[in-house]
Amino acid sequence: MTLKTSITTGGKGHLLALIAGALFPLGLAPLSWWPVIPVSLALLLLVLEGQTPRQSFRRAWLYGVGFNGVGVSWVYVSIHYFGHTPMWLALIATALFVAFLALVFFALPFWLYSKLKLDRYPLLTFPALWVLVEWSKIWFLSGFPWLWAGYGFIDTPLAGLAPVTGVLGISLVAAVTAVCLRQFLDRDKGLPWQPVVIVALLWGRLRPATTGMDAAGSEKDPESRAAAGQHRPGQEVGSEIPRQHPAHLQAADRAILGCGSDPVAGSGLSGVLSRSTALHYQSGHPRPREKVSIVSGVPYWEWVNEQSRFYNSIFVIGNGEGLYHKQKLVPFGNTCRWNP
Repeated sequence: MTLKTSITTGGKGHLLALIAGALFPLGLAPLSWWPVIPVSLALLLLVLEGQTPRQSFRRAWLYGVGFNGVGVSWVYVSIHYFGHTPMWLALIATALFVAFLALVFFALPFWLYSKLKLDRYPLLTFPALWVLVEWSKIWFLSGFPWLWAGYGFIDTPLAGLAPVTGVLGISLVAAVTAVCLRQFLDRDKGLPWQPVVIVALLWGRLRPATTGMDAAGSEKDPESRAAAGQHRPGQEVGSEIPRQHPAHLQAADRAILGCGSDPVAGSGLSGVLSRSTALHYQSGHPRPREKVSIVSGVPYWEWVNEQSRFYNSIFVIGNGEGLYHKQKLVPFGNTCRWNP
C-alpha cells in the first residue's frame, strides 16, 4: 500500500479534504503563511485523484466546508455580536452559509471537473477551474470576493504580477504551483524535473518582468510613499453620528489625516488608506497640510424623496476629490448602524 492510498482511502480521504480546506485561510492575513495555499490546493488534487464524480462531489464539499468554516467564521461574529442575533441562531445561519458556499463554489464545480474527466490534464484544467470559480464569486449573489488565493502573495515575488494581471493572475500562478507540487511528489512518474522547471520559470521570470510598475502598468515613482492606518474606537462609537462624539472623532480624524502634531504631517506621504468608518465625511472636514490623497470608508446618510438612505461609502480628499456609494452588499453582516 502506497502512502497516497493509505491517506486518501475512505474516511481518511474525507478527513484529509476537510483539513486541507481548513489550512487554506492560514495563508491569508493575518497569519499570511502563503506556502500553505499551494500545499492546500495540492492536497485537494490528491484527494480527488481517481475518484468517481459522486466521491469528488463529497470530498470537494468537505474541502469547501473546511475552507469557508475557517475563512468566513467572522460572519458569526457579525451576526451574533453586532447583529444581536441569539447565539444558536447565529451558529445555524453561519453553518448554513458555509455549507451553501461549499456546495456552489466547490462541490458542483469539482463534480463537473470529475464528470468531464478534466482531471486527466490537471496542469491545464485545475488552474483554469480554480480561477473561474474565484472569478464567479465576483458576480454570484452580488459578490463574494473573499479568500482568493492571490491575496496571500502580497509579500512574495508574485506581488509584481498584480499590476499586470490583477489578483486573479496571481491566483492562477498559485494554482499552477500547486499542480506542480503534486506532480513533484508523484515519484511513480519518473524524475520530477518538469514541475521544477515550470515553477522556476514562473517564480523566477515573473518578478523582473513586473517589478517597478504601478497599478496602471507603468513605471512607478520611486519617491512615492503611502501608509495605511486605523484608530481603535468601539464599533458602537465608529458608527455613531459625528456630532455625538465630536472631540473623539476630531482627534481620530486628525491622527489619520496628518492635521496637527502627529507623525503623518511632514512625512512626505503621497497617499493614506484608512479602514471603513475610520473617518466621518462632513462639510468642512479637515484637510491634510501636504499634497496627500486620503482614501477612507465612511458611513453616509442622505435624505432623498422624503426617505432616509444609508450607504457604506468611500471618499477621497486632499490631492483628489470624490465620493462613491457601495452598490452591492453581502446577504448579511454588512450593516451600517448610523441612526439620525
